[in-house]
Amino acid sequence: MNKKLCLLILVFAMVFSSAIIPANAELSMEFWENNNSLTAALEQMDADSAVYYCNVVVSALQQEPESASTLEMTATKLLQTAELLEKCGRYTQSAEFFTRYLPYAQKVGWTDGVKIAEAKILQFTTRFQLYQRTSTPQTYYGAKYEPQSGVYFGVTSDSPLAEQLQNTSSVLLYQEYGDTNFDWLRVILDDARDRGQIVTFALNCPQQGSQISQILSDSSYAVHLFDFLKQFPDVKIILRFGAEMNIWDNRANPQEFISAFRIIADLARSSCPNIAMMWSPNSVSSWDINMDDYYPGDEYVDWVGCSLYSQKYFTGRNDWSEEEKFNEIVFQTGDNADPVLALTEIIEKYGDRKPIALSESGVAHYTRTLSEDCTQWGLSQLEMMYRNIPMVYPQVKLINYFDRSLDFEVVDVALSTNATLKERYMSLTQLPHFIHVGQDKADTYYPVSNLMQTEVINPYFYLHKYRSAATTATILVDGAEISAAGSEPNSLYLDLSGFAPGSHSMQTVIDGEWFEKTITLQQPLTLYLNGEVIGSDVPPTIINDSTMVPIRVISQSLGASVQWNPADRSITVSSDGVTLFMQIDSLSMWKNGSEIKLLAAPAILYDRTMVPLRAVGEAFGIVVNWDAETRTVTLNQ
Repeated sequence: MNKKLCLLILVFAMVFSSAIIPANAELSMEFWENNNSLTAALEQMDADSAVYYCNVVVSALQQEPESASTLEMTATKLLQTAELLEKCGRYTQSAEFFTRYLPYAQKVGWTDGVKIAEAKILQFTTRFQLYQRTSTPQTYYGAKYEPQSGVYFGVTSDSPLAEQLQNTSSVLLYQEYGDTNFDWLRVILDDARDRGQIVTFALNCPQQGSQISQILSDSSYAVHLFDFLKQFPDVKIILRFGAEMNIWDNRANPQEFISAFRIIADLARSSCPNIAMMWSPNSVSSWDINMDDYYPGDEYVDWVGCSLYSQKYFTGRNDWSEEEKFNEIVFQTGDNADPVLALTEIIEKYGDRKPIALSESGVAHYTRTLSEDCTQWGLSQLEMMYRNIPMVYPQVKLINYFDRSLDFEVVDVALSTNATLKERYMSLTQLPHFIHVGQDKADTYYPVSNLMQTEVINPYFYLHKYRSAATTATILVDGAEISAAGSEPNSLYLDLSGFAPGSHSMQTVIDGEWFEKTITLQQPLTLYLNGEVIGSDVPPTIINDSTMVPIRVISQSLGASVQWNPADRSITVSSDGVTLFMQIDSLSMWKNGSEIKLLAAPAILYDRTMVPLRAVGEAFGIVVNWDAETRTVTLNQ
């Protein structure tokens, strides 16, 4: 197996950054004077003046009829200013100019420039989000072996730490396509069955693209393998076939790869009903490859995985020139190695319909080419991988760690060769969002929205600020600081109890950078059903004078069944001969086919489906009473 982060280093001259500006007789003398001032500001690295004159020049160009000349000039000016801001360490502003540059670069066909700009925007944009922990599932697609919430975790089957890690719920097993020695497989599968583990069965293609072509003409080995796996019908197997196809040296033709994957999927499913299929590219593709070109289609894929490795140095080098440093950004190494951001493409492409897995992963603690110990750097990456990813992405339901030390690799990521990293791993996997052997779910998280309660909360947070030492944020409401460090890492203590209900300004300060948004505070509500308090980990909320509650609160209280259709974002609730049909953002509710108009439409809040309590309750014959003084809602059947 080849565990390199990327297999391609592309170094090229960005000729468009110094493109010759074509003359245009229709542009005024004033324009050229401003353009000359911009050129001077860029040469003198005067960022403030460059921003000013770039805006003036671009505004003038946008008034001209669109042409190849004006498009190229506009793209060039925005790019040059973005690059200057980057050099000056003004990353947030640089991201803004790269964002403005993108559509022009796309129109003039600067494909490489677009790729680099997108990578820089991803890294340079500051991100801060609060989350609350919950035991209620947030994202669930019903895929085979997908837990409703929480994350399976494990290490490679031959890990030296196997005996110390008895609580892992997953094991990562490798098999080379064509290898007929199944004795080792039997040992691992028997052990997984006895321990109740999920098995990620990595069926690799050692000949890469050539292997794919062979499978299309002869799949007899796969038939032989699945005949063997039939002996383990009670083992939960997730079959990862042909992983990392988007960084293979010997590339596969995308259509041939898709055909081969479908052949393997059909054979697996027909022979072994206990097998779920996983498609798993590398988290970052080789330069000119689009991972989506290799996707076999939703009907052939149960899980989408990826290989995600954090390295301090791109290809083990620390001597990249300024002209080559974009490689470190595009391929997400060093300052750009945030595991949460590394999952962005996978989540955006597939996370709306498939459970996501880090089918194999690791963080570098030693760089062999430089003989450098990177333990402290690796610890921070491990924290982000195991603490932040499950919080930000509830779609991630499995994380496998590659606990092998391979001498021919540039870096060492093995837990078993670094006691400090191993101890941190063992600590992090005790977090409440990890599923241990014998469990079928664990906690998850939902993002705190702009609608909040006037009370004390203890949220967790995710923070990314490029090349900043910031590890937390200061939060103010209407100019008054309300935040303090929480009792756990990546947590805060927020006291909102001193503020009246209504709209307020919330400011977040991260390493001197200010962000502002409007929030709405509400007094907490209490729900009673037949005299008993109804528990809800998401607070009831008032919208348009309607009390909104999670649909699960109603369904569980009434014993009703709920169906959610992501295609049209509809909710169907049924109980005792009554069926309600609602859709997100629609003011129409249908009771047994008859329309009822709502004061407030169902909405997604706190990453939960919220519905108007009175309308739904009364549709099921519930008497709903509201006490404004005590902020209490009483339901009586």
